[in-house]
Amino acid sequence: MLFQPEERVIYKHNPLVSVICQLRFPLDLRIDVTMPAEFQQQIRANFPLAHEDSDGQGLQLAEDVSQHFPQELLDVLSTRINRRFLFSSRDKMWTITLTNSFVALETNDYVRWEDFRRNLQLMLSAMCETYQIDVISRVGLRYQNVVDRRALGIQELQWSALLSDFVLGPLTLAKSADSVQEHNGTFLIQLEDPTDFVRVRYGLVTEKSGDPENIMFVLDHDFFTGNDVETDVSNVISRVNIYNSSNRSLFRRCITAKLHETMVPEAPHN
Repeated sequence: MLFQPEERVIYKHNPLVSVICQLRFPLDLRIDVTMPAEFQQQIRANFPLAHEDSDGQGLQLAEDVSQHFPQELLDVLSTRINRRFLFSSRDKMWTITLTNSFVALETNDYVRWEDFRRNLQLMLSAMCETYQIDVISRVGLRYQNVVDRRALGIQELQWSALLSDFVLGPLTLAKSADSVQEHNGTFLIQLEDPTDFVRVRYGLVTEKSGDPENIMFVLDHDFFTGNDVETDVSNVISRVNIYNSSNRSLFRRCITAKLHETMVPEAPHN
C-alpha cells in the first residue's frame, strides 16, 4: 500500500474546517431549465432549506424581435443560466450544491466518516433516480485542515515540533521559523490505483479576522479520480472509502506525535 494504515481516531480538537465531495458529470441542461423538485423531495428530510444562487440572466429579446419566436423558445432563452441550487441542513452546517455539471456535499461540522458517507449516499441516490446520470467524469473528496496553535494553547511551540519535514520547508529553521512570513507549496501523488491521485496544498495563513499575529498552517488534501466512473452508488462509495482511509494516513504523516496528542485523539466509539 502507498499509505500505511493508521488507527482511526476522532480528535477532540478537530482541525478540519471543511470536507467536500464533488461529483462531476457531463452537462445536463435539464437542471438549467427545470426546477429540481424531485431531487429536493428525496433529500428534504436531511436538507430542508433550499435556495437558488445563479450566475446570470438568460437572453432577453426586444419586443419587435421576440414576436417572431414561439413562446416555448422564449421561455427557455429567458431562463436564468448557470443555475446553482443549494440545499442545507437546519443548522446550515451541511450543504448540497446542484448545478448542470456537478453535485457536491460539503460540511463545516465534520466529526465522523459514517455521517458524511450517509449524506453522500442520500445525495448520490437522489441524483441517480432523478437524472439517470450515466457516468461521473470526476469523483473528488477534499479535506481542509487548519492547525491553529493559539486555539490549541501551544503558541510557544515551533512548527518544527508539530509538522513533518516534507511540509515544513524553511520552517525547519527553528531559530527563525516565526520570522517566515510566507510559505506554501503543492504536490501531486498518484495512488495505488493509477487512475487515482491526491493533490496536497499546504502553507501558512493568517487568521480570517485579520489578526496578523495568529499565523496558522493549512493542510489541504484533494483526492480525485482522473477517469470516468460508472454511476453506481456502491461503486462511488467504495472509491471514496479508500480516499477517506488514505487521507487519515496522509494526515498523520504530515504531523508529529506531539501535535497528534495535543489534539486529543479519541476512539471512534467514545
